[in-house]
Amino acid sequence: MSDKKIISELLDTLKTFESQPFLFVGAGVSRRYLGLEDWESLLRSFAMKALKEDYAFEQYKNECDEGLPENELYPQLASLIEKDFNRVWYRDAEYAKSREKYGSYIEKGISPFKVEIASHALKAKTKADTKELQDELSLLGQLQQRSISGVITTNYDTLLEQVFKFEKYTGQEELLFSPSQGVAEIYKIHGCCENPDSIVITSKDYESLNERNAYLAAKLLTIFLEHPIIFLGYSISDPNIQSILKSIVTCLSQQKLAELKDRLIFVEWNNSDEADKVESYTIQFDDSKSLNMTRVLLKDFGKLYYTLLQNKGKYNPRVLRKLKQDVYDLIVSEEPKGCIHVANIEDDTQLDQVEVVIGVGVTKEFSEKGLLAPTAVDLYRDIIFDDGEFKGNIPVLVEQLLPKLMKQHSNSLPLWKYVSQYEKDIPISLGCHLKYSFDEYLTGQSIEKRDNNPVSETSIPELMETYSLEECLKNITYLQVDQINKEHLGEFLKDFLNLNSNYLNPEFVSGKKSDLKRLIKIYDWMLYGEKKGGA
Repeated sequence: MSDKKIISELLDTLKTFESQPFLFVGAGVSRRYLGLEDWESLLRSFAMKALKEDYAFEQYKNECDEGLPENELYPQLASLIEKDFNRVWYRDAEYAKSREKYGSYIEKGISPFKVEIASHALKAKTKADTKELQDELSLLGQLQQRSISGVITTNYDTLLEQVFKFEKYTGQEELLFSPSQGVAEIYKIHGCCENPDSIVITSKDYESLNERNAYLAAKLLTIFLEHPIIFLGYSISDPNIQSILKSIVTCLSQQKLAELKDRLIFVEWNNSDEADKVESYTIQFDDSKSLNMTRVLLKDFGKLYYTLLQNKGKYNPRVLRKLKQDVYDLIVSEEPKGCIHVANIEDDTQLDQVEVVIGVGVTKEFSEKGLLAPTAVDLYRDIIFDDGEFKGNIPVLVEQLLPKLMKQHSNSLPLWKYVSQYEKDIPISLGCHLKYSFDEYLTGQSIEKRDNNPVSETSIPELMETYSLEECLKNITYLQVDQINKEHLGEFLKDFLNLNSNYLNPEFVSGKKSDLKRLIKIYDWMLYGEKKGGA
């Protein structure tokens, strides 16, 4: 089937609905853009970590009940692997740094197995190393403007939060106890790597989910009945999807199921030599009920994203969500606070910088943080001059603002000053990026030069007598950590920024800029984090 025909058929289907589609995203998307594993490959990897023997996965599989379907087999495998992996994790020197870094989670009773899965997913970097994948991701990100209403996913990683600037809800409890608005939202129904305890992977996790899934099932059913659903990154035979579809089918008569026919679009990667195609597909369930859907086989997901971009809604979903939230908070509290910002209904570029959109009420989240959300420059300057005006609410800063800011700056910002004032367990989205030693802040080249050809001076004041301020930015890192007095470092950085106040500005270009930021992060660690780890 030609590209033009595929796009035409999909577009004709989507235009029959008044609402924009929800994406239902699976592991195939994380595998395509992050290089992460599917369910079985993840378990194979951890089976090897737990047993460290050939055929580790097969050994665990041999212990499972015979004839189990995948949606029961994999959780049982995970339960067996978890028990052995945790035993290794507590004792093996390989996990010494992890025990130090994630000790607070373990003390709360969170399984090391889940902590390491979360850490693994959180560290995954986009592998869009070809023009094809880069173009696809670019198109995917554009869908948030007016082409989709929201996202549902069983993935643990944070790719979707990075691509779509939507509000995220993890698990059933957050959906139940938070005022979700049903638009511009991501529902992570099997947990998120930023909260290891939320991850659903073992038999016990699935039993708990099934026991308490009444609200989640009702939420999904409402979305299925109100929006087209585009499944992406799953196989039709995926056990998670089969289970979810079965729960939907159980609630509806065959007559009502027929109404879902055109709403369900299942997109699979075409890894065959055959041409891409659009076809009808039927799933038969044990109770004689059947579910019809549209199945799309594509070699290039860009075709799908391009098609969705041709089908735009009237309003930007992020703007609509802000409006709904503002009205909700106004009705609930009747005490709107803060400034009012009147914005164009299509303008979503400044949503994170304003408290109220189009002058209706004020959301709780934005009234808490006020108009003082920091930029990266604010953080760097605050470490040196202690003049940041954004520190009035440390919990909001650590839990909401810093994780978002970190993602925008390659997960590298000064954090210790703020997390040291945070009284609860540090969110894993920040904790996994904290550095505990001087050398962790240095490049391999700097460490090699320091160890093989150190500067002859032995202190920062001596360096300042010999070199220019700009040359000192690099040469300070060639000192041994016990040669760096933190008071001297602070004075040097103040002097440098007082004389070069524009150095941290985004538009300022200099090869020394990264050296300055590195020293500020080292100073932050020396002041607030050095006692947490060795040098």
